[in-house]
Amino acid sequence: MSVQFQAENLRKEYDGRAVIDSISFSLRDGRTLCVTGPNGSGKSTLMRLCAGLLRPDSGSTLLFVDGLRESVTGKGHCAFASPDIRWYRDLSARENIALLYASDAARTRSCETFCARFGLDAYSDTRLADYSSGMLQRFSLALVFGSDAPLLLFDEPGSFLDAEGKSLFREVFKEQFPSRIAMIATNDPDEAALCEKEVRLG
Repeated sequence: MSVQFQAENLRKEYDGRAVIDSISFSLRDGRTLCVTGPNGSGKSTLMRLCAGLLRPDSGSTLLFVDGLRESVTGKGHCAFASPDIRWYRDLSARENIALLYASDAARTRSCETFCARFGLDAYSDTRLADYSSGMLQRFSLALVFGSDAPLLLFDEPGSFLDAEGKSLFREVFKEQFPSRIAMIATNDPDEAALCEKEVRLG
């Protein structure tokens, strides 16, 4: 599978102030990019624009899979991890996965495998409301890696993780390529070092 992502002249304003202004970059086939910058510089906004969760005021994002233009928000094309994601907290990890992937047995198995990799196998039937912040972050990361999406987006992936969790993230991240492309929004130098290209904001 070949994959290419392009961001072209992205701009996003809040209350008349441009948080993202004329940002352009491209990635293809196993390449990785980090988005860095001080707090409030627009890292999370840029990630949400790339994930299709926000609409730019101008500019565009384009995703091509095997040469065909696809919607970033199309089913299975993009997987996004952020500390702000709200899972169904009254459901267990297993139930959240089942709800997300319904009859897709292969993705379900893959997500469960990555949950085990992130040390959550003993908590598969525990309500997410009873997870710590670090466990919730591990769960979010496991589900991104467990998807078969060609575009992986991580907003501050080390948030709430202990040293072991951060090390696990870096280890698993390195294993995913060259078949996928990824972006990480971070100010952690160890996470930034995982990427070949950089967009600096602010």
